[in-house]
Amino acid sequence: MAEFPFTQMLLDVATMTLAATIFTMPIIAINFHRVSLVAPVANLFAVPAFVIVALTSGLAAVTALVLPDDAMFLSWLAWPPAAYLIAVIRLFAGLPIAAVELRGVHIQHAIAYYTVIAATVFWLGHRPLPQLARPPDTPRSRPPRIVPAAGLALLAVLTCTLLLLAASAPTHGRLTVTFLDVGQGEAILVEGPAGHRVLVDGGPSGEAITSALGRHLPFDDRRLDLVILTHPQLDHIGGLPTVVNEYSVRRVLSSPSQIDSAAYTAWSDALRLNNVPLVPAERGQTVDFGDGARLQVISETPSAAPASLNDASLVVRLTMGGVSLLLTGDISAGAESALVRSGVDLKTTVLKVAHHGSLTSTSPDFVARTSPLAGSALNCRSERRDS
Repeated sequence: MAEFPFTQMLLDVATMTLAATIFTMPIIAINFHRVSLVAPVANLFAVPAFVIVALTSGLAAVTALVLPDDAMFLSWLAWPPAAYLIAVIRLFAGLPIAAVELRGVHIQHAIAYYTVIAATVFWLGHRPLPQLARPPDTPRSRPPRIVPAAGLALLAVLTCTLLLLAASAPTHGRLTVTFLDVGQGEAILVEGPAGHRVLVDGGPSGEAITSALGRHLPFDDRRLDLVILTHPQLDHIGGLPTVVNEYSVRRVLSSPSQIDSAAYTAWSDALRLNNVPLVPAERGQTVDFGDGARLQVISETPSAAPASLNDASLVVRLTMGGVSLLLTGDISAGAESALVRSGVDLKTTVLKVAHHGSLTSTSPDFVARTSPLAGSALNCRSERRDS
């Protein structure tokens, strides 16, 4: 029987990954303007887990066709290697030299590149190889004990998975705020020091928000203690019906403003069908996260319908110790001036500038009163975290 040492398997994986990286480099550069430098090394850790994910998820899918009630248990078998696989990707993607930018690459460069590769492969394929004498077989009195490569790979994946789960356990005593990547829209995840979770707005679509939450919340804990809707425009409310339907939402704090739209109707239906209590927001309401962390509504409750839905946005202030974060929704300079005149404490460490950084907001007087050390605008495809 042929033997496949573990080192040979690693060498094969590295070789195949390097070959795939070289072959696809122009395609990736043209479409994404960057090329990974760590893919060959990352795949040494990721490929064994990918094989296990494929086998366990395939088994669960087949079982679901025959025994639907028993497939859920089998699907859990795919979670540990999948969690490990995601962690490996994030770890290597976060390295300073994970990728390099390659801008200005066009189709003519790709044609020239593949022409060179084809010529090189043709030349190597027709180059005569030196004949090597085969060494004589050496009799062995006792065959070596070699652990199969698949067994070693499985052991390595399971060990790393256990280490991953231990390292990624929630860190208590820390307040974390994550600005989620939902495209052209807004969604902010707040995780309190005692484990509370609050989602402020849900972006423009269910697909975008569930994908973003899936990158930050555990697979087996789909809990949101509070969802806050600053105002019912599509880029803030569009993903929330999906969140309510797919996550365990305990309660909702919402702007009292309503709108006649398909997104708002879907939102109202989702709250009703899932029996999620809705609390209209009022100035002074607070949410206690424990360990000194709290969130407070500081915007004025409008006595009449505002001229703009943006100015009906909830403004909340998140504080813990000497650090604070001001979330301003989409309010305009007029609503900012009203907040300044109200005398409410607006000083903050981090200011989430209103209306995605629009020129109609973030007036000089408001910035002077808030006196932030940092600011963030949510209308770009990048995730940022402040803690």
